[in-house]
Amino acid sequence: MTLKQIADIAGVSRGTVDRAIHNREGVNPQVRERVLTVAESLGYTPNIAGKQLSARKLHLKLGVVLPPRRRGFWEDVYQGLDAVQEELSDYGVTILCRPYEKYSAASQLALIDQLLEEGMSGLAIAAVNDPSIQRRLNGLMEAGLPVVVVNSEIEHIAPLCYVGADYLFSGRTAAGILGLIARRQHVELMVFTGTNMMLSHTNRITGFLQELTRLETDCHLIDICKLFDSAEMSDEQQAYQTAAARLRQHPETTAVFTAAGPVQIVARAIRDTGMLGKVTHISFDLNTETLPGLQDGSLTAVIGQEAFKQGYQPIKLLFDYLVNGMEPQDRRMILQNEIFIQQNAFLR
Repeated sequence: MTLKQIADIAGVSRGTVDRAIHNREGVNPQVRERVLTVAESLGYTPNIAGKQLSARKLHLKLGVVLPPRRRGFWEDVYQGLDAVQEELSDYGVTILCRPYEKYSAASQLALIDQLLEEGMSGLAIAAVNDPSIQRRLNGLMEAGLPVVVVNSEIEHIAPLCYVGADYLFSGRTAAGILGLIARRQHVELMVFTGTNMMLSHTNRITGFLQELTRLETDCHLIDICKLFDSAEMSDEQQAYQTAAARLRQHPETTAVFTAAGPVQIVARAIRDTGMLGKVTHISFDLNTETLPGLQDGSLTAVIGQEAFKQGYQPIKLLFDYLVNGMEPQDRRMILQNEIFIQQNAFLR
């Protein structure tokens, strides 16, 4: 008995059958019950040994191109990557992780070339939104190599799947929080961001400002300040000096929105410039770096984006596609935005 036969009898897709049998997300409870009933009536049991043998024959090498493993958000992403690597270890899957140190198209293209030389079978990538990256990924997909885009979408490509947040929605959510706190009072707003090379960073700001306008918030935007002058992503001392200098120049600031970049550095700048308790600070991600800010008040609220899943799901999607022929249920796997404040902030 095969998944396809169960799917035909149950009137669903093969992918739905696989998700139902293995208790994965994305299946309506009534559909899951129908699939399991059909499978049980036919005496179906998953052939794990057969799947392992089939996967091992493929010698899958899955390439991963991400920012480096650092404390905070990306550490949580890598924990998801570790988990899926362990889960797929019996299937002979090799994960080739190639971190990049700059938001640079040239450096990321070089890493893609390295992975191609090593014989990668599929690619998961969090890349800059650059025409040269778009061309390269489109070329890979035309050649039959599946690509999953992680964390930040890329324009003008149609990957196997995108796994990450809806960043326009995330920005609108942040604006809604600020609007509730401000309650029609005048706001002097400072926005900090990492780089304009990542579509996620720019979309958050776009969604944030659009929603403030829609809400008719009494708000004056002081500045949108980049924390890094170039494609560098590791100079935290520069980021701190930039944030602290801008806050000292504008003591009238009553709200800070950190759209991207080292959130904990902006929180530190708020403390060191004597603005603790005077500004509302909204940003993203609950982790070991942001939790202290929520506890001491240098962060008012953060919006989660399920970092662990951003490491786990792309590899699982590539594996299911290459081994089982399973197409993703949706081409955009939009992860949940969860709001954390001091009263509910804890690491699970």
